[in-house]
Amino acid sequence: MSEDHWGYVVIAYAVTAATVLVVALRIWLDHRRLAATLARLERDGAHEEDVAG
Repeated sequence: MSEDHWGYVVIAYAVTAATVLVVALRIWLDHRRLAATLARLERDGAHEEDVAG
């Protein structure tokens, strides 16, 4: 690898790592939201027949 390009490689790895972390964070937050919604539905007595229509 040329000395002139090491900065671009480091930036590419940093952007990739940040992207992966953001995606993982969004998945985790969505999972928490869905789990809370499901728990609330179960607590309030919503059953599969009620949701299915």
